[in-house]
Amino acid sequence: MLFTLSLEEGKTKPPSRLTEASLGGKGGLMDRLGLGTPATRSSILKTLIDREYVKVEKTKLYPTEKGILLYDLTQNILLGSPEMTAKWEEYLKRIEAGEGSQKTFLNNINSFISKTLWI
Repeated sequence: MLFTLSLEEGKTKPPSRLTEASLGGKGGLMDRLGLGTPATRSSILKTLIDREYVKVEKTKLYPTEKGILLYDLTQNILLGSPEMTAKWEEYLKRIEAGEGSQKTFLNNINSFISKTLWI
């Protein structure tokens, strides 16, 4: 059995920049990752912009130096992960359904933060 290999030269394009809609809107990245609720996603995005972690240029979102620094500081710890936020959101839904307690939730967060930040 013979195989023929060929090499094709080309250029790739960077992925499209996120917009406010593609990040926080229905079917957007936050929705797909289970981050926030439909009612809170726009305020989360507004907070990121107001605190200057991201900026908007011609409807596209770009990280600021401050945002990149925050990412660099948190990227390798669970505190900075969307997965952790999604877990917290899931437990909040359990509390809402009467299947979890606020006290347990807050105790777990306090314990997690203390261990993570060595407080």
